[in-house]
Amino acid sequence: MFWWADKVLILLAFVAPIPDDPSIEAAVRDLQPSVAYVLDRDRRVGVLALVDDQGTFVGHARLAGALEIDAGLPDGRRIRLRFKADDSVTGLAAWVSQRGAVPGMRPVAIARQALKPGSLLVGLVPGGAFRAQLASADRLGVVGSSRQVVDLSEVWFEAPSDPVAGALLFTPSGQLYGILGATLSTAPPGEAARTNDLTRGVGARLAPPPARLGPSKLTVGFALGREPLRRAVEGLSSPLGRVDRPALGVLCRDEPSGGAVIERVAEGSAAERAGLSPGDVILQIGDTPVRNQIDFAKAMQAQRIGERVKLKVRRGSLVLEIWATPERG
Repeated sequence: MFWWADKVLILLAFVAPIPDDPSIEAAVRDLQPSVAYVLDRDRRVGVLALVDDQGTFVGHARLAGALEIDAGLPDGRRIRLRFKADDSVTGLAAWVSQRGAVPGMRPVAIARQALKPGSLLVGLVPGGAFRAQLASADRLGVVGSSRQVVDLSEVWFEAPSDPVAGALLFTPSGQLYGILGATLSTAPPGEAARTNDLTRGVGARLAPPPARLGPSKLTVGFALGREPLRRAVEGLSSPLGRVDRPALGVLCRDEPSGGAVIERVAEGSAAERAGLSPGDVILQIGDTPVRNQIDFAKAMQAQRIGERVKLKVRRGSLVLEIWATPERG
């Protein structure tokens, strides 16, 4: 398991405002056939993205307060959605239209191309759209009750009046890039920065956020990285609604001399079948060096369930090559 310090030191800096970009307005128009708004009576309280032709919508699990919810479409129609499944690791959930495919709507694509820091993003909340900027796509965070480490994107934006937890993030070309799960606001001098409780903590390489992105104070948001988002959406929209992740069944911690030392091996796990033992130090998974427990977690995210992978392991004075087959975690 991994925990990060609860307190984050905020240093103030300045950056240029996000430039106006006419493609943003065009992107918002093009996205309308791909989104729906969760309704509380007639008030919009959340936003969902259509992810397949069967009428499956994905959004933040905080909206999953009932087995059935009403949703409004941008063209004024209303549809009834049934809760399908949620994922405790990513905090996402899926709902399905009771009538299946929704005429006139178009599923959104998941972004597959990496974006450079500084790239513009479009955020959608119940009250409308806002401009955002990608600060970094290589953050790490501890998410969900399982305390799993996943890739996160750090995003800067001027907070809209609506709550932004659960906001959808799109590229200007209309691909789904992330769903905001945590925000970190700049704090006045003498006050601690605060995160919301959807995601606890971020990686140690958190960059100093700028104090301004334009005329108002900056909010820093964290969204799932592209790979965990893709895996979650594909799993939630599958027939079983289950998000499968590769696992060996070990608990690791940092080894001071380098690597991830195994503290515990789960009984009957892939690690036990491969012959791994407590005290073994994992140095490499496939072609990826493992310098610490975070490297181990990142390397495991890239593995495929059921496909053997070679581990380089130090056991005492020996360095061994052990083959293991990741299973569903």
